[in-house]
Amino acid sequence: AAVAAPHMVRPWQRMVHASDEAAAEGMPTSAMRGGARFVIFSRQRSASTTFVGLLNLHPNVTCRWESFSNSYTASKMRSFLGVANRSAQLADIPNFLHRFWRACPTRACGFKLLNAQIRPIDKVRELFTAAGADGAVRSAEVPVRRLLLERRDVAAEFQSWKRAQSTGNWGTSPEAQTRFTSGERHAKKAAPTASGGGGSI
Repeated sequence: AAVAAPHMVRPWQRMVHASDEAAAEGMPTSAMRGGARFVIFSRQRSASTTFVGLLNLHPNVTCRWESFSNSYTASKMRSFLGVANRSAQLADIPNFLHRFWRACPTRACGFKLLNAQIRPIDKVRELFTAAGADGAVRSAEVPVRRLLLERRDVAAEFQSWKRAQSTGNWGTSPEAQTRFTSGERHAKKAAPTASGGGGSI
């Protein structure tokens, strides 16, 4: 049976707020004090967005979506962490992760990674290393857990991917797909906001 999409908690808004509080008090955040760290490996159309949303419903878990993508929200996150762009992020993955874990407000923190978002593939190993003060790369001081999320019905996954490619409808739930088809999604994006900005992190 299909799982209803959870109410989305904006993980980065929570991270920004907690990071500001920790900085004001001169304290490290939870992940820097030894909390759990994880990376979710998955593919498109495997319900990974729904899974991340469910994780974020837990008060002690913060999970970002595709932190190594070209998306607007990923770019906004890099900017908040002081990383210039995606090229800089990929050039020094341990440094990016040090900043990422430091901003984590909860006991467990992580993000998801889809295939081909880190290239060359050998650089994936850098997700599990850390940069020392001397610039040397060594094993991460807190182990980073690897979570593999796969859709059992690979044929259905492929058909979903083909349909999304042909229609442009990448809705991650039946409700989101209906909103896309009805034009509601585009209407919201086009509507002006009082702040003049758009999107959220």
